[in-house]
Amino acid sequence: ESAYGNDGNLVNMDGSEWTTGNIDNGLTLDGGADYIESGIASNLATTATMMMWFKSVDAGSIGDDYVAQRLLTQRDAGSSSRLAIGINLDRIAVFYDNGGNVTQEGTTPLVADTWYHAAVTWDGTTIRLYLNGVEEDNWAGGTLSTPSADNFQIASDLGGSNRGRSRE
Repeated sequence: ESAYGNDGNLVNMDGSEWTTGNIDNGLTLDGGADYIESGIASNLATTATMMMWFKSVDAGSIGDDYVAQRLLTQRDAGSSSRLAIGINLDRIAVFYDNGGNVTQEGTTPLVADTWYHAAVTWDGTTIRLYLNGVEEDNWAGGTLSTPSADNFQIASDLGGSNRGRSRE
């Protein structure tokens, strides 16, 4: 549910359940084909900020796979990932498409079953990755691919791996 009208739709939710979240309620996703999809605000085309609370049952054992566990994904016009935040190599990570697929990890090792606040920002030139309010790193983002007008997803990596469970 969004105060800005970008409410999510639950997709393939067999095996997922509502649970207690870090703030109010949360959703336990089973790591299969389940995810939440929503439209995006038009201002995410030239700049973007995505943030979330998450807890992963396997955060300490996730390998290298273009952000192996996607938490938030903004799709491009061709339904590929444009900008995503997730877990890779046991760290918070960002994936972005600036004409080539780029994955960058933060520096802090993540621990399973621990709540974290993660954020990624893009100001049109620089991508910044944050964990618990602290900037992990930043990279020149160049020009990101064109976003889809209606494809912002939580816990989805369509066409890739979406291993483990994540709680949004």
